[in-house]
Amino acid sequence: MKQILICGSSGNIGSFLFENLKHKYKVLGTSNSPNSKYFQIDLLDKSQIKKSLCDLGSIDTLIFTVGLAHSKGKNKDYKNFEEVNLITLKNILLSLRELNNSPEKIIFTSTISVYGERLDSTSYFEYNKLNPSSPYAITKQKAEFFLLEYYPVKSWILRLSPVYSTDFDLNLVRRVKIGRSFFKIGDGNKKLSLCNIKNIKKATEEIIDDNIPNGIYNVSDNINYSYNDLLDYYSPYFITKIPYLLLKLLYICAKIFSNRYLTENSIKLLSDNIYPSDKIEKFVKLNKKLKR
Repeated sequence: MKQILICGSSGNIGSFLFENLKHKYKVLGTSNSPNSKYFQIDLLDKSQIKKSLCDLGSIDTLIFTVGLAHSKGKNKDYKNFEEVNLITLKNILLSLRELNNSPEKIIFTSTISVYGERLDSTSYFEYNKLNPSSPYAITKQKAEFFLLEYYPVKSWILRLSPVYSTDFDLNLVRRVKIGRSFFKIGDGNKKLSLCNIKNIKKATEEIIDDNIPNGIYNVSDNINYSYNDLLDYYSPYFITKIPYLLLKLLYICAKIFSNRYLTENSIKLLSDNIYPSDKIEKFVKLNKKLKR
């Protein structure tokens, strides 16, 4: 039975993969918080990593889901993002190498944010130039570069579209709701990609089973959603309609005053944000969709 090590097992993606892969593989997990299921390890401490994992058998696949995202955590300076999104990855891989137990495969959950946000683009493919702007996206890109430089034939980089599940809808609701009010920009027909967490599990399983070659892959549902689709999902009683031109004015002001947060988020609402998963769908069908 293949042995899988998941770093970040207490997060949304890591915990889902842990619970849904353990029936097929021997799955171990790490977390920086107390949990009897996982090794409690501070991945910024290499000595602690080596002490905790020194007696593991050979690791077929390391799944790295550790990440500090856009608005998580109290300390949001660049150093904090770099420590969580990059240094922890380096530490676990270097520690396992020093233990003579480097994994055969590395699955790294990256993000479509590495492409950046541009009003003049609607679809982003794996071969497109990267243009990250937030500390989150910049440090995820650096982690990708680290893997491509030192572990090129062992790495599977999954650029995830905004992830959702029945238990986690933050990436849905934040696009159509502010406070207690649902809203719609213009006619609500702008398109976006989303990623059902079950599609991440499907892709991961096929990688572990040697059915997908190493490389970089967008991972998203094989359907393009509109903002109207998200509103239909929630079926709110009342929707505040925001004129497209008003948001465009907000975007211009955000640019003038160098407000990166407003600039990024207004672009997302003003333009289509499509991240096709055609490349990975040559090997696995990502057919889980948004539905009640």
